[in-house]
Amino acid sequence: MNAIRKFDAADFYLGTSEDNLEVVISHYSRQMKNATEERICYNVVHLIWDIAAFMTQEVCPSCQDENLKIASSIDKTKIYKTCDNCLITLLDNIFIDRPQEMIPANKEQVDKIVQ
Repeated sequence: MNAIRKFDAADFYLGTSEDNLEVVISHYSRQMKNATEERICYNVVHLIWDIAAFMTQEVCPSCQDENLKIASSIDKTKIYKTCDNCLITLLDNIFIDRPQEMIPANKEQVDKIVQ
């Protein structure tokens, strides 16, 4: 949550996912009713991920089911491509173990990958 507090919406491409954002927000809103504080935090983190993680046109090489999203290490030193469906993660196009903590990549990081 500390990393999320530092987010500035202007630094991200918001809503680039193929998801219908109204449906996504409605889904998380329903889950907030009568939720514990821990569950609310979980839902907020995932909602931010769904809205702010840039989706590429690149289909997942593992499951072929989802387009890859671009993520970053919290210290912004690494840029990953990741699949929300099968959870594969690539660093420099090499499969790696999924880091415990990733955040959506910012515009500058996305631009390096998407050029």
